[in-house]
Amino acid sequence: MEKKERQWDRVQEKAFTQWLSQTIQPEGYNVSDLRLDIQDGIKLICFFQILSGKKVRQNYDKKPKNRIAKINNLSIALNFLNEMGIINPGCAAEDIIDAETKGIKLILGLLWTLFRRFKMREAADDSSKVREEDAVLEWVRKTTDGYKGVDIKNFRTSFNDGKAFLALVHAYNKEDPEFDYDEVSELPTEELITTAFSKAESQMGVTKLLDVQELLDGNVDERAIALYTTLLLSAFKAKEKLTALQNEMGNKQHELSIESKSKEEITKLNADLEIQSAKLHKDVEAEEEHSKSLKELNEEIKKEIADNNEQLIALRKEYEELQLAYDTLSAQNDEELEAKLKAEREDRQNKEAELKSLLDEIAELEKEHARLRAELDAKKNETEGTVSVLAKRSRKAKQGISNLKIVHSNLDQHNEDLVHWQRYIDGTTSSAIADEYILSLNDELDKLKDDENAEEKMIALLKERFEQETKEMEKLLAQRRDLEKEQTKSKK
Repeated sequence: MEKKERQWDRVQEKAFTQWLSQTIQPEGYNVSDLRLDIQDGIKLICFFQILSGKKVRQNYDKKPKNRIAKINNLSIALNFLNEMGIINPGCAAEDIIDAETKGIKLILGLLWTLFRRFKMREAADDSSKVREEDAVLEWVRKTTDGYKGVDIKNFRTSFNDGKAFLALVHAYNKEDPEFDYDEVSELPTEELITTAFSKAESQMGVTKLLDVQELLDGNVDERAIALYTTLLLSAFKAKEKLTALQNEMGNKQHELSIESKSKEEITKLNADLEIQSAKLHKDVEAEEEHSKSLKELNEEIKKEIADNNEQLIALRKEYEELQLAYDTLSAQNDEELEAKLKAEREDRQNKEAELKSLLDEIAELEKEHARLRAELDAKKNETEGTVSVLAKRSRKAKQGISNLKIVHSNLDQHNEDLVHWQRYIDGTTSSAIADEYILSLNDELDKLKDDENAEEKMIALLKERFEQETKEMEKLLAQRRDLEKEQTKSKK
């Protein structure tokens, strides 16, 4: 892509330099380098006036001596584009005067805009709203219609084999007996393209702008092909105008021959003229008297002119003194303006640097915001997962506690049975031991409610108490049996 852009710039520079120079040559100007030759604005103004057929009404310096005067001329030229109906693509006076260091990219953009309007538009009717490139393509289709091997679809692929260019050159000069299209079109492609470019330059005056190998490989920018094709179109238009002018001159000569007199008529006319000559002789004498009076008047006018010349010399001297004063003042103003422009440029650069810094800071803040947002979303997802787990655990704990309540109720009942057994063995009716035992169990269960594994620990505690109570019951039963045996022995 970068290679194509460089190629496109090279083609534009070569074509537009030639176009601009040829256009302004009748006015005594010439352009060979777009970086240097249009810096003063004079040639650019001349070029714009010829293209548009209009005059620049604003006064401009025809011999600018300093940078300020040249920039002023360039600004007048660029402002004139509005009257031409052209939208400036962004080329400023400074871009033209500093082209040697800045490059000519913006100048080429401006000239491409003008080329499309004033050259490519020749292929379309003035009322047509079709795009300039499409109008040129349509002209090529019509001009090359019937030529073998030519099929015009677009600028990207339809010109790569060179046959379209060859057909256009042949259509321009069909009378050339040494140019047989069918024969040349059978040549190897590279030789065919070279022949087409050579004949275009020698017969049509169109300079070779495109590289043969790049065209063959399909690496030429479409705009470059459109530009070269438009130059061929311009050659056709120029030939049409020349033919029309020759036809018009031929008609004029024919009219003159019809109006010419025969020899007899001229003889008769001479006789009449001699009669009139005698009459005029008297008139001449009268005119001589009048001429004498005119001579006297002429002498008076010469004297007046001499007086005016003296005044003119004095005025010229005064003008030169004023010009010298103006140049001196202008030089001072140039220095002040340069200093002011330099300060403004530095201020603009500083502001641009501040703006860049702010933009970088905003970009960093946006990155930080995105990172925090991602962390927040992750935390949110994590929290939602934790809440879900806790909810499940809560439901499980509630179910476990419900189950424990049932087990606890059974344990209380079992404990009451144990107390009854104890009463039976001891022969007492007190339940204080059981009450104390139940309160102790409840306290321990209450302590486990907030534990993470409350259900498991409660079940383990109740299991332990069941086993303990079972052992106590077995122990009480054993004590009761022993007591009964002793009582039996004592009765005996």
